Amino acid sequence: MSQSVPQTGIIETAAPIPLSRTWQRFEREARKGSFDSPRYHCRYFDWGQGPPLIFVHGLADRPQSFVPLMGHLADVFRCIAYELPNGEDDGARLNAIRLGDLADDLISLLDHLRIQQVSAYGASFGGTIVLMAMYRHPRRFLRAMLQSSFARRPLALMERIFAHLARSWSGRLGDLPLWSARQERIDGPTFTGRDPMLFALKKSNAASVPIRAFAHRVLLVGKLDLRPILPFIAHPVMLLTGDHDLVVNSRATDELAEALPHAERLELALCGHFAQYTHAAVVAESCRRFLMPPCGLPPR
Repeated sequence: MSQSVPQTGIIETAAPIPLSRTWQRFEREARKGSFDSPRYHCRYFDWGQGPPLIFVHGLADRPQSFVPLMGHLADVFRCIAYELPNGEDDGARLNAIRLGDLADDLISLLDHLRIQQVSAYGASFGGTIVLMAMYRHPRRFLRAMLQSSFARRPLALMERIFAHLARSWSGRLGDLPLWSARQERIDGPTFTGRDPMLFALKKSNAASVPIRAFAHRVLLVGKLDLRPILPFIAHPVMLLTGDHDLVVNSRATDELAEALPHAERLELALCGHFAQYTHAAVVAESCRRFLMPPCGLPPR
């Protein structure tokens, strides 16, 4: 049965590492590579030593979003993150790609890296890919942390109209009118008091996402309903949420907690949708405790 922490939230106490220092170390130590999956030319990076932990990013983000978090984890985990297909310079035919394909591409990366079993961290939309991959390839996974994720998120009418139109647009999200202003209004407040470089990184990552790739991912979300498969995912799962998340509401987390057989919940106080940026230190501590229990990672 799923377990939940009190909904008052967990307040961050660990000291964050300045992003400038983390980024210098990342550039010095991370191994960057690429390979041809069945659907696209996939770029990835691999940083750290220890049990492998793979990260999957969200709709309007890039794998570099996890660098602040990995800075706290690279000494104990082999951290791997990769780029979802963008249809711009990777040969992906976006209109032919479904969520199950994205899950299979994750497995293709593990095969390329010769990793048999892994723990996973999925942020928002990335969490749906992790869930599908665990369902389709259960023996390849040990545990998972899902940050601000969901089993379904119906689109509003204007979201559907925008996504259908934007499938054929060129350019990046940063080229859209009012995109920057929207981030300042919705996401900016949860970065208040943090290292200014964190919000700059977040905005840069989002601005560089191709519009058509973002639209394709939004349309996948609109068709998504993972509720039927959740009872068959037997892995331990930690559901990480923020009490100021304006993108994914608590009802979405409730659905996951109620349907997953072995789910726990952790809510962060004064945290929005992007805990991997704003609360990297406390999220990293949660990863260490949940993904590396005292007895070590159990074989499945």
